[in-house]
Amino acid sequence: EITGKDKTSHFRSLELDNACSGLPGDREVTACCCDSSNSCNIANYADVITPPTPPPFNEFPISCWNGVYVNGAAITNAGYQSCSGDCASVTLQTTIAGNQHNATLYVCDPTSVCQALNMSNKCATVEPGVSGCCCDSDACLTPQKSPANPLTCYVGLNAPKANINIGAEVNCNGMCSSLNAMVNGDNVTTFQCVPRSVCKSFSAYNSCNSLKGDREVTGCCCDTANACNLASRPDITPPTPAPNTDFPISCWSGIYVNGNPLSAPG
Repeated sequence: EITGKDKTSHFRSLELDNACSGLPGDREVTACCCDSSNSCNIANYADVITPPTPPPFNEFPISCWNGVYVNGAAITNAGYQSCSGDCASVTLQTTIAGNQHNATLYVCDPTSVCQALNMSNKCATVEPGVSGCCCDSDACLTPQKSPANPLTCYVGLNAPKANINIGAEVNCNGMCSSLNAMVNGDNVTTFQCVPRSVCKSFSAYNSCNSLKGDREVTGCCCDTANACNLASRPDITPPTPAPNTDFPISCWSGIYVNGNPLSAPG
């Protein structure tokens, strides 16, 4: 099941309309799509599956990546959609003529499913050839990152005239970011990991934009690769991350101009 307002685009991409077929690139996996009735995707399993009553969901929805991939390549339209549950992925590993294929579905799943499979905020193997991941925060699961392979971002400060160039990589449950401005004639850049809400506040999703209220400062955000906020800075080489054996702490995150928040801080 694929949820969200654009779910029919996934079906059209597979050329399935209340029908079943093998996946392009992996004919060992059969996909079915339907919208003829509620829970129509278990019509052939009525003797073994009884859909439970959905539990109340009192939290705000999160954004989850949705799409179908074969061997890392999207075979449907893919993108973020609203989810009142957990972001989840399921990978089916098959072998055809001695060649291994991985078909992965990114979806929104009920929290109870992830808990029952012991995959809350982690990845696990359900049985040989079947694995998956679940997580419960915005955009926590994509083809580039998962609880088993978290995004890392460069965090540091670069001020050439002051001879300052220091930083390191950290795991990030948001987006990699940078802020750049001329300060007293010095081209100063800060690098950080920020919540996605910060990037939304200045409309910089895998792009750059000027800050509202201070057009002299340019902010960039990305989550396409580890340390992607250094992609345009080949002059900076991040050091090898040091092991951190301490428990994580909570830090306030947000962007302020003249004392006023530009994002929803927290």
